[in-house]
Amino acid sequence: MEFGVLVDPVIGPSELVDLAQQAEEWGYTYFWYPDEKFFRECYVGLTLVAANTTRLKLGPCVTDPYSRHPIMTAAAVATLAEIAPGRVWLGLGAGGRGLREMGLAQTRPSRALREAIEIIRGLLAGESVSYQGEVISLENRPLDFVPAGPVPIFIGTGHGRHIQQLAGEIADAAMLANYASPETIRKGLSFIEQGAAKAGRQLSDVYLISRVDVAVHPKREEARKVLAPKVLSAVRASYPDLNYLDDLPPFEMSSTFLSILSKKDYQTKSYYAVPDHSAPLVPDALIDHLGVAGTPSEVASRLLAISALGFNQITIRAVPVRGQTMLDCLRLISDSVLPIIKQ
Repeated sequence: MEFGVLVDPVIGPSELVDLAQQAEEWGYTYFWYPDEKFFRECYVGLTLVAANTTRLKLGPCVTDPYSRHPIMTAAAVATLAEIAPGRVWLGLGAGGRGLREMGLAQTRPSRALREAIEIIRGLLAGESVSYQGEVISLENRPLDFVPAGPVPIFIGTGHGRHIQQLAGEIADAAMLANYASPETIRKGLSFIEQGAAKAGRQLSDVYLISRVDVAVHPKREEARKVLAPKVLSAVRASYPDLNYLDDLPPFEMSSTFLSILSKKDYQTKSYYAVPDHSAPLVPDALIDHLGVAGTPSEVASRLLAISALGFNQITIRAVPVRGQTMLDCLRLISDSVLPIIKQ
């Protein structure tokens, strides 16, 4: 079992480098940095991490095929691979957040991802790509430099079964995100397996990553509280398609909670990013199944249950509790949780 770290682009460059160097020292293998629109620039951060580490594998987790044309993504990751040979991966996802504000439509996401991967693989192979897809096109164009070689590509999947199936069919790896209990994870894995079968592959042929939000604190309720905004954000991103919640034990969602899910504006998002605002509204069942929160022993038990499902890697998005820095949170996980899992 390998372990990765996903760091949201909310910290400054020097802290990012320090965090990456500590992660490498603590034995993490992968370092993922999201291409979140309107936050710090993804490839600048990844370049800093690449230049200041020696072993970490790294890449965007994830970028999308709408806000960046695939040829621009190919140029970025190929450049990054020159800085960190053999260490760069590319994560792609549907990328819904921020598109509306930019006047972009999330048109046929599974089709767009398929086309983007086909274009990027051709470009990274040094080809001149002429492509007329249903969503994306490129007119007979290579990169203006010779890329070092192919880069492994994974698809980051949320709750959408079509994206999960696509990951199993065409990606080198599949990252199953926003699931954190065996009940929810098994359903997602079943769709990845269906996609793999379509391509004549086994599920074991796909490198499988479980991406989980983790909050850990000696006081379990403190950890659960800070996870509420992350869970709310994940559910809002999938609204109104909430069929995946049928796999959870019965629970109720208040009318206030449902009304929040339907609002996509920045003001609502910012308000409920504060744990004190979101925690009273998020049902316990969602915290239980869409995140991992609690004392170190509780978190270790939950991650052990996930590792038993056949994943090659668990990627941790550490969620600091009030009073913790990101580094504090990751250190606590490294010192008190991972040793239990690795026994």
